[in-house]
Amino acid sequence: MDAKMKEYLYLVGILVLFGACEKEYTPDPPETLQFVVEGIIEFGDPTENPAPPYVLLSKSAPFLNTFDEAFFNNLFVHEAIVTISSPNQNITLQEYCLNDLPQAIRDQAALSLGFDADSLSIDICAYVDLNRELLLEEGQTYQLNIEVEGETITGSTTIPPLVPIDSFRLERVNGAPDYKKMLCNISDPGNQSNFYRYLVAEEDGPFVSGFTSVVDDLFFNGLDIEFQLNKPLPPEEDFDPDLFGLFSKGTNYTIKWATMDESHFQFWYTLEYNKANEGPFSSYTRIASNINGGLGVFGAYHFKKDSIFIR
Repeated sequence: MDAKMKEYLYLVGILVLFGACEKEYTPDPPETLQFVVEGIIEFGDPTENPAPPYVLLSKSAPFLNTFDEAFFNNLFVHEAIVTISSPNQNITLQEYCLNDLPQAIRDQAALSLGFDADSLSIDICAYVDLNRELLLEEGQTYQLNIEVEGETITGSTTIPPLVPIDSFRLERVNGAPDYKKMLCNISDPGNQSNFYRYLVAEEDGPFVSGFTSVVDDLFFNGLDIEFQLNKPLPPEEDFDPDLFGLFSKGTNYTIKWATMDESHFQFWYTLEYNKANEGPFSSYTRIASNINGGLGVFGAYHFKKDSIFIR
């Protein structure tokens, strides 16, 4: 028996062993569903169109379910009392659903939430400070309070100082003449811990985040550093390892670079770590939440946008 045949029989034996040990497992449905919150405050130059403060309120879903349009529409929780407060204000957010908005506002709202309005089949509903009554300022802490179905849900976030990207530099890539690598420089302050996130929009499309859109300054606190900023892979594009992270020539991109507080960072960091380590042999990662009485995040971004045309 040659080595190739021995290897084949060994693999067959492993498969038989796993098949013999396999036992069907059906998880019990949860006794109660939990409220899920995504509350976002954006602070930046008004000319860069920060999204108004908003809160998406939904419920968790059983593991076994039929995930269709009706299912997702029914996840949204309505008729809640949602307020965001600071020491000098207490603002009640109003509920809006995309299908109830005029087309122009609907398109802008969808882009602010990171969606393409023309491709949406789900009627997303959110609680929004559409009139921008909430006064936003650097260093201020904001409290979220939600009263719904006899429950109280709370959260807290602070707008940190902005640490912007100082400069951008483009490099040619061997073997990919139609693409370029983007390098960025930041001057990280050494008197505080800093937490960063970035998103990228291509032309007039929505902002998209990558597999690893967040980073802290644990290894470069107080340093001036240059790093490669990778272009996120849009959901509709196939993965090409030779072009991963590269920016297409002849295309305009908008980089949205933001700082955030630690609890906001931990939510995205654990979420992305969990997504990057999915599979039958990966370890489970509990996604961090700063929501009391539910799951999710209430977080503030201090952001700046830079538009770059790739030549």
